[in-house]
Amino acid sequence: MLHQPVLKTRLAKKLLKLFPMKHFSNRPETVDISEEQARIYWTRRLNVSEVSLKAAIRALRDVDPAKIEAYLRAVNGFAGTAAN
Repeated sequence: MLHQPVLKTRLAKKLLKLFPMKHFSNRPETVDISEEQARIYWTRRLNVSEVSLKAAIRALRDVDPAKIEAYLRAVNGFAGTAAN
């Protein structure tokens, strides 16, 4: 009988061959403010009010966090992300 960790390793290798892992970290991050929890997260992360965040998204017509942060710095003298 095979040792349990060896069996898991062999099974994992076979599964990875059949179903390769997708790298979700390569997906671009977007600012989604359609739900209240998401709006709270992004306003805290960018250290701005909800109104300022919505205005930045409307002005840029883009949801890339880096572009929004750069816009907020340029327009409002935005200092940076909040330190929690």
